[in-house]
Amino acid sequence: MQKNVTQAGAPFVLVFLIAGAVTWLGHEYAHYLTAEALGYDAWMKINSVGLQSGSFASEADANLQSMAGPAFTYLQAFIATILILLTRSVLLYPFVFLALFMRAVAFAISFGMPNDEARVSLSLGLPFWVLPAIACAILLGMVVMASRRLGLGWKVQGLSYLLASAVTAAFVFGEPAVGRLIG
Repeated sequence: MQKNVTQAGAPFVLVFLIAGAVTWLGHEYAHYLTAEALGYDAWMKINSVGLQSGSFASEADANLQSMAGPAFTYLQAFIATILILLTRSVLLYPFVFLALFMRAVAFAISFGMPNDEARVSLSLGLPFWVLPAIACAILLGMVVMASRRLGLGWKVQGLSYLLASAVTAAFVFGEPAVGRLIG
């Protein structure tokens, strides 16, 4: 069934790039909207969100804002996985793969600087790695389910890894050039 991606060709790559933008910007926008909804004046870049001034009034506010981005990412992966199970559309696969890739990279970085889930883990008195590990395990399960349903092999996984790496590099290293999107 690997022919699905071969048949998709350039559209698969194009959708992967679009999925990258949806994944990163949706994740950051969820952080931004949550901060604003909680009454804080926030700013947003392509790979980060922060408060215009000061800090969160409570740990609960900080935790809600921290988990809003990952919640968007998990929901994106869940919806794409369900749609893949129903339609077998390989063009939905990037939305699942990128969700796992994004959170796995964030988890790896957490060993030096806690990511969203790691900050909440620490806030709850858990080791920093607990929530990121649970999130990555669940997202990996979705990638496996989607891959099996689509019959994807290692070549597609390799291509997905390369495309996800390029998208990640663009958003992480491109942030200084782009500046603030909001605020």
